[in-house]
Amino acid sequence: MRHAVPRLIVHAAILALPFCTAAPASAQSCEPAQTCGDVNDSGELTATDALLVLKGSVGQEVTLTCECTGGTGSCETCETDLAQCTQDLDTCNAALEACDTPPSCGNGQIELGEHCDTGALDGYTCAKLGHAGGTLACTDTCDFDVSGCDECGGLFQFDVCWYLGELDEDCNEVCTSHGDVYDAGTSTVAGSSGTNANCEGLLDGLNAPGEGLDNDGAGCGEGFGCAVASSNFRARCSTPPTDAISASAVVRRVCGCH
Repeated sequence: MRHAVPRLIVHAAILALPFCTAAPASAQSCEPAQTCGDVNDSGELTATDALLVLKGSVGQEVTLTCECTGGTGSCETCETDLAQCTQDLDTCNAALEACDTPPSCGNGQIELGEHCDTGALDGYTCAKLGHAGGTLACTDTCDFDVSGCDECGGLFQFDVCWYLGELDEDCNEVCTSHGDVYDAGTSTVAGSSGTNANCEGLLDGLNAPGEGLDNDGAGCGEGFGCAVASSNFRARCSTPPTDAISASAVVRRVCGCH
């Protein structure tokens, strides 16, 4: 994505008023330069000061002035301050030049105004963008292409899409009915290897009947994992290990799919 940035011009006026003469050392005097372009009165000279002026005057010429006036101090200090002022203006111009140069989409480098560039996705995935997995890509205009991402018709948490199955339905059947496949998170997040908090949170999020957990990690006859019985009895079964194929005519399972 490219943004046109107006070219901004900095005019630097450096005034050297009167410099030291060949007087005896004790009589030499030259007041250090005033802080150049210190628009935020920080007492320091930075490129930020010049940029603050420019941002407030887009498209207008800006004059920044360095002065060295007679007074007390050393000539060396005065000359150093003037040089620093010039250097700061050069730094400011370099920053403006970079800003004025449009990003080059397609070079594999994520630049200002780009979300991605070819294979560089800046650490983003389909899941991080709120989709239920899939393959994230980048368009030829350096925007995210989510056409390869999967959508979740249930509850998307822990990078997994969750569904509450029907009675006598195993998790393979649940996932297949939504065009997905079984995810191991069924066990590791909320099942035998998961936690009570995750199981309870998913049951609540899926609007399962009942409240809390009536069985908070005890064994069950089969590998149901996180589930709710037809009597509104909620459970996280720690044994046997949660699997994809356990089903019962009185149990609705919480199934993770992708």
